[in-house]
Amino acid sequence: MLHDPLRQRLSDNLLAFMSKGAAGPRDEARFNALALEIFAYQFARNPIYTRFCTGRGITPATVKKWQEIPAVPTTAFKELPIACFPVEKAVAVYQSSGTTGTKRSRHYLAT
Repeated sequence: MLHDPLRQRLSDNLLAFMSKGAAGPRDEARFNALALEIFAYQFARNPIYTRFCTGRGITPATVKKWQEIPAVPTTAFKELPIACFPVEKAVAVYQSSGTTGTKRSRHYLAT
């Protein structure tokens, strides 16, 4: 397992937010703050995502609302190892079923 205190803090905060459940009160400000923190983390640690965002003129300094955070196209996960850590350190790899084509997307998991 990778030791990254910031990743752990973000994970803990996300799980705490999600534990409120879909039926709980909506805290749009907290959701936005958490999404922006996660975006900044991924931008700083994922060179592929950094290039994707900067190619669109988007950085953590320019994004103010979670709706402005660029989503990576699903096809990119079929072509590139997109992760915020060295993929050879993944503890698990999720692969899509591949029903939409011959290549399967891969998602590398740190925990």
